[in-house]
Amino acid sequence: DENISDPNLTAETLLDQFPISRSVMYREFNADGGVSRYILARRMAHGLHMLLSFEEDLKIVDISRAVGIRDQRYFARQFRKRFGMSPTNARREFQRYRKLDQSAMAKPSEIGEYKRSLMRTSVSRTR
Repeated sequence: DENISDPNLTAETLLDQFPISRSVMYREFNADGGVSRYILARRMAHGLHMLLSFEEDLKIVDISRAVGIRDQRYFARQFRKRFGMSPTNARREFQRYRKLDQSAMAKPSEIGEYKRSLMRTSVSRTR
């Protein structure tokens, strides 16, 4: 994760960083589809996190570069494969749900306030 922004991150880089043999490393990453797929999956996860964590001022191309992918179109294709929508649509959907969530959070308090005002009114009428 520390080197995820390095576009040259490969199995060789990992071998240099960890004291294991090539065969052990490939065996360990076999369940993930191999080392390259694992690295790509981590990059996509970081890209999704950045996309949803920051406001729209962070461009898709900047996210792509921040996760070590130089080609924005490649990033968008891989993102769509993994998450089922383009980075732009994912950001749009997340912002829409965030707005819905915030409005839903406001409604219960408004309803609660309305109920309290009704109770105050009914209590004052019974006195």
